[in-house]
Amino acid sequence: MDKETGVGMRAGHDGPGGDAVDGVGGGDEGRGGCDGRDGRDGLGERGSRARTWARRVGAASGRVLLASVGVLSSVQAQPQVVRPVAIGTMGTVESIGSVGVVPADEPAADPVSGCAPWPLAAARPGEVARPLPLALEPVLRLAACRAVAWRRAGVELQAAQAQRDQARAAYWPQWSVATSRTRIAGVDAGSQERSVSGRWTVLDFGARAAAVRAGEQGIQAAEAERQARWLQALASTVDLYADALAADGRLTAARANVDSARTAERVAAQRQRGGAASLGETLQAQRARSQAALELTRAGAARERALHALALALGLPASAALQLDAAAALDEAMPPSGPGTATPTTPTTPATPATPAGLPLAEHPQRRAAEARQMQAQDRLAAARAERWGAVQIDGSLSRVKDSAGGYSSRTVGLSWSLPLLDGGLGASRQREAEAQVEAARLDAEQAARGLRQQRLLQQTALDGEREALQESARLLAAAEQAWDVVQERFRLGVSSYTELLATQDALAAARLQRAGAQAEWLRARWQLALAGGLPLPEGLMRP
Repeated sequence: MDKETGVGMRAGHDGPGGDAVDGVGGGDEGRGGCDGRDGRDGLGERGSRARTWARRVGAASGRVLLASVGVLSSVQAQPQVVRPVAIGTMGTVESIGSVGVVPADEPAADPVSGCAPWPLAAARPGEVARPLPLALEPVLRLAACRAVAWRRAGVELQAAQAQRDQARAAYWPQWSVATSRTRIAGVDAGSQERSVSGRWTVLDFGARAAAVRAGEQGIQAAEAERQARWLQALASTVDLYADALAADGRLTAARANVDSARTAERVAAQRQRGGAASLGETLQAQRARSQAALELTRAGAARERALHALALALGLPASAALQLDAAAALDEAMPPSGPGTATPTTPTTPATPATPAGLPLAEHPQRRAAEARQMQAQDRLAAARAERWGAVQIDGSLSRVKDSAGGYSSRTVGLSWSLPLLDGGLGASRQREAEAQVEAARLDAEQAARGLRQQRLLQQTALDGEREALQESARLLAAAEQAWDVVQERFRLGVSSYTELLATQDALAAARLQRAGAQAEWLRARWQLALAGGLPLPEGLMRP
């Protein structure tokens, strides 16, 4: 930019002032910008107003970039190209020509869920910002953070804490203030009364202590249920990611199948021109290429649907462009072949035991939540039994009455024991209800333990099957590719028929699709078993 343009820019964040380069004047220390006052024909009074506005906005936001452009007498300012700002990658100011990009050290949290937005990669000048590759672990954390069920569990935890506080409040005396005023109609007389009364329960035969214990168990159950819903949200996101990964792999396989079909069509056309093949073989090659193109179109549509579902789970618009980091996801969960052996598809992957220790069943959040609910029901039963003995209370009041005669004051203090004798069976029915809740909670805990054992067994069986399927799909794909190379060369030399070439091409296409599906299903089985407690989870995903 010419120095005579006098274009000035001032950043709203802290930092050292810039130098006067290309007509951009150096800003004050700590204000990290430039206002163009050192260039010729500067902004003058208009620039001063712009600088004042920049300081106000910069002090409020801390990450705002303002550009002040003045119409100069000698040279007109050049048009500027806007560069997309990278979401979640804010840091220092980058300047390219007349363009400034202000990234963020940490992404702004969502005002509703409190979750950070997904970072977008910075684009070159004039390009649209592209997304970063979606690695599995940050996708799981972000989608689970935005899950409504997990956020609702946080609200339920707050409600449980409030219920515990209500139970604790019963230990304190209760005070109340009352005032009243009476006037007799037709008579110029009346009275006014003000009173303060209090009641303190000094003995309740363990009812309050049982209620507090029930509140504490409710908090423990709510915390465990919140963690269980976190794991459930992770499991749902794993399914979405595996579906998207499978769709992405099938799209890649479909593209490779189209390339193979085009190669076969080109070879068939060459053989027809040379008189070594008939028109029927060329037409079959064209049909195979059209069929591969149709499958490619369907695979692309399936991939878009899967990515849209994943984008909505991440809190992004359904039309957001996403890119899966399939290589990183599969490398993290590549199956071992057993101690001392390496995986056929990744020879460099170190071998690990096939079933490393995971989370014990007794420590699983679903199990802990069910047991806490059972203890809470028992404490509520204890409170219901204690209520049948009533409570010993101290009552006191202080009142002041003013009337036409002058008024008077009164003070009362009493000790009372309220014992329910005839309540129509209310106390007994409450006790029977609490006993039924204890039995229901015990059955829920038993069902939770049984369900976790069954789920872990099924997931372990699925993982063993997908491990073998993944290894067999690798062998199948390698054999199909080798057969394709051999038959393709034989067909080019005229010693093989197009029927054999077409069958080999179909086998290669099926092997590619099976390989893509096997990788996604292995990833799904591996993470589902880990979320069920059968395998260790990364430390950052075990708890929200």
